[in-house]
Amino acid sequence: MKILEKSSLVWAPAALLLTPLAEAEVMEQTALMIIQQNMTTEMEMNFFPSNTLPAETTRTYTGNFSCSFEFDTETLQIEGFKFNGGTILISAYGLQCSDFITYPQPTNTQFTIVTKAPYLNVANGVIQLSPETRENSEGEVEFGDVDSEGQLTNSNYKYFASQGIYTTSFVIRGAAQDTLLINYNQGVNLLYKGTSTVDIREVSSTIYEKSVRAYLTIELDEDVVTTLQGRVAANNIDIIETEKGTIVANTGQFKVPTAYGNWATENDLNKPDPDDVNEAGIAYGILFALDLPADATSLPISTENTDAGPVTKIVLPEGGLLSPMAIEYTTELDNEDWPLLPTTYYLDGPDSLNLGATGEPSFGFPDGERCFVRFVTDLD
Repeated sequence: MKILEKSSLVWAPAALLLTPLAEAEVMEQTALMIIQQNMTTEMEMNFFPSNTLPAETTRTYTGNFSCSFEFDTETLQIEGFKFNGGTILISAYGLQCSDFITYPQPTNTQFTIVTKAPYLNVANGVIQLSPETRENSEGEVEFGDVDSEGQLTNSNYKYFASQGIYTTSFVIRGAAQDTLLINYNQGVNLLYKGTSTVDIREVSSTIYEKSVRAYLTIELDEDVVTTLQGRVAANNIDIIETEKGTIVANTGQFKVPTAYGNWATENDLNKPDPDDVNEAGIAYGILFALDLPADATSLPISTENTDAGPVTKIVLPEGGLLSPMAIEYTTELDNEDWPLLPTTYYLDGPDSLNLGATGEPSFGFPDGERCFVRFVTDLD
């Protein structure tokens, strides 16, 4: 939608200065994230460093959790993120693998078959995790760091495992060795794993607001080496467990006001059409672009004669143009089509009316016949 400056026609086209972007607004949102359906990872277990007879399986992730995040309402860039708790359920799995291991003295056993059988002993066959943001030194939970790519800093987060018993055991020639046990029923803090990226994606938009969803994508590519303690040190066994896959969770849709929507609300207007005019006959879209109040009665535009001919000047907002502007001109007021003023007449450069431009740019008039100019903007 092109919005015209309707209050005045002047003898020269308008210009702007260069572009520091208008100051962004940061918004905080709290929402429930739901893990998408069919989120599984590939599990593998094998002896280290050999890999003779690995065992493979999958495990499934379900559940939902609350999170809060700070983001730029214009770019939708996430600037801070924290977990508020919730539940991630991970399906139980059982793996058993065998290999031939050569042991030194004193066992004097070679090519021994070793079996490692981890299992989860829980009523519902799942591990229950609660993702949490770590406290700072004052015991407060703050937003965790997010880099420019939207990736979370793992050290800011943890999992609290509150359900399940994870047991690892192995046998040498039928003799059970010492068992490794983690009892999640007693509550265990686990390291936050994977590479997590959080982003906000636009679903639809109007000039007043955007409908968006937030997504958390966890890329798992983990290798964990566990040393199983034999009854004698010579029987110790290193086993490597891997998990690879992608887990995706997302919020429902929520609304984010656009810059024009915020401006309208601040001016007590209910979704005004940008082409509508106030009592002084000035279009709301032009007032928004110049960051002026909705009841403004004039615009910061002036024209003067110079030795080089007439020049039009416009004073831009200190924080920068909220919407890019342009200048159109004509030699006859009754013309329906007004072409764009050639940038040759943008005396402060062709970028002087870009989004975020500030200063007091000036504009010249085409040589020859008389000329009328007008300022326009487009919120689409």
